[in-house]
Amino acid sequence: MAFRLLIRQISGAIRVSVDARSRTLGSDPSCEIHVDHPSVSKRHARVWITESGRLSIEDLGSSNGTYVDGRRIQGEQTVGLDHRLAFGNVYAELEQVSDGDAVAAFSLGRPTGGEPGGTSAAACVVTSRVTLASNVLEAFTLQSMPEILSAIENEHGVQVVAERLGSACWAVFPTAEVVIRDLNATGEVPLFEAGEPSQEREGGQVVVQEQDDHFSLRVVFRSRGVAQTFGAVAKLGLQLLGLARSRRPPSGRAQDFRRQPPLPDPPTVTARVREIYERAARIAGSQVNVLVLGESGTGKEVLSRFVHRAGTQEGAPFVALNCAALPKELLEAELFGIEKGVATGVEARAGKFEAAHGGTLFLDEVGDMALETQAKILRVLEERTVYRLGGKQAFPVDIQVVSATNRDLDSMIEKGTFRADLFYRLAGWEIQLPPLRQRRGDIPNLAVHFFKQEAERLGLHNIGISVSAMDALKRWSWPGNIRELHHEIARGVLLLSEGDLLETRHLRPALLEGSFDRGLTLEAALERTERRRIEEAFEEGGGALEDVLAILGISRSTLYRRMRALGIERD
Repeated sequence: MAFRLLIRQISGAIRVSVDARSRTLGSDPSCEIHVDHPSVSKRHARVWITESGRLSIEDLGSSNGTYVDGRRIQGEQTVGLDHRLAFGNVYAELEQVSDGDAVAAFSLGRPTGGEPGGTSAAACVVTSRVTLASNVLEAFTLQSMPEILSAIENEHGVQVVAERLGSACWAVFPTAEVVIRDLNATGEVPLFEAGEPSQEREGGQVVVQEQDDHFSLRVVFRSRGVAQTFGAVAKLGLQLLGLARSRRPPSGRAQDFRRQPPLPDPPTVTARVREIYERAARIAGSQVNVLVLGESGTGKEVLSRFVHRAGTQEGAPFVALNCAALPKELLEAELFGIEKGVATGVEARAGKFEAAHGGTLFLDEVGDMALETQAKILRVLEERTVYRLGGKQAFPVDIQVVSATNRDLDSMIEKGTFRADLFYRLAGWEIQLPPLRQRRGDIPNLAVHFFKQEAERLGLHNIGISVSAMDALKRWSWPGNIRELHHEIARGVLLLSEGDLLETRHLRPALLEGSFDRGLTLEAALERTERRRIEEAFEEGGGALEDVLAILGISRSTLYRRMRALGIERD
């Protein structure tokens, strides 16, 4: 367990917290208390957790004193949850929380004053200036590396890669300084620089510097233990810069950013999803229509907008229509337009097909259309012209249609509720987006992405997500997929104040039970069981394909098909 001091101004207007944890990968086990208040000294007091797990407090010679239960203390004193604390005229309450909720898996800004993303003047800060989460490397790998690799892959240049690499090192790791230089460049301006360069390092700080014929990367870590744990990132960074240099476009050729548009933010770390977007970029801009299948909330419209951006000129229209949101008559008027006088008071207006001319028409929930409407859409796609309701004039439509549904269209075709000829028109390229439970590596990235969005909307800066809360998010099955995750983060952020972490107490109770099975639909539960049995068969068969087939009692083609459907990746 860890302790937290809730420090309040006497007016009650400020609420800030500091976590007092010991033995964090070689950092100083004590935390100094700093509060911007006239009655609190610059170095007022320090707190730490003893070997026995109790919290100790020591006054550092402050002018207005440190008080426990109204008595000014001299030297060190052990305190408990029932004690009342005061630093000068600033009062504090003591809480005990789980280690996982006391430590940030992700935070906005850096917990120091006067630096990028620092706390406000009234905030309480820690002299070690960072609380190291157990998953710092995971945060760097899942949140930062995809952005760096995307810049390298899309040949954005060394400068962009250096900025992303430097920003990641500065934001994620406990560093005092990060400097990246191009040794072949003229001038003294580095590719990236953050922190305060100093000839005299503070006690305990360690410099790690890597250099080759082209670049140097200097990182000043805040303690020797931290440098030993994370120092290898400097060597990795140098390798990434070298890779970016080797991938830069030949001189004289302008970089073509439209050739491979950037992936939606945040970049995926799931190979299956990355492959989907790579194929989407290749097929975009053609006359081939795209059918996106997947559960509700898996990001079908996000993929559709990516296809549009990758394949059309800037300014080309993207027109979206939810086919399940309107009754048949209104849906057809929206799709095809209507002529004046068809009904009393009706004015002529163009439909979505006309509005999307030269661009992309996105038909969401296409499986919910009536058969009569399906027939009319088929005619438009075949003739490349559209007639408004009640009209005789044909309007040309040069569009790429991207449609999406969470329904089983094969089953609907068998039952006669969806036209097979329309299906073949729409499914020039058919793709199945995996549910979030099959791309679990993306959950931290998505959570952080939505967290930043909601924090910015509410004007919060120095907040974060605790380790325990992030673990709960990663364990949940997310039957509502990405949309459900977004709503969960948005609801939790509403409960935060400046300086708070999103903790397990801010999440729905169901997420805290830690069961991957809770919230699963029958289909999802069957998928999980099937995936687990296939993985077990590979282990039992030692990876030998024939043995795996014998254990499962299925054919090679069936195994391959089910592995693709379930997102299982094996050599």
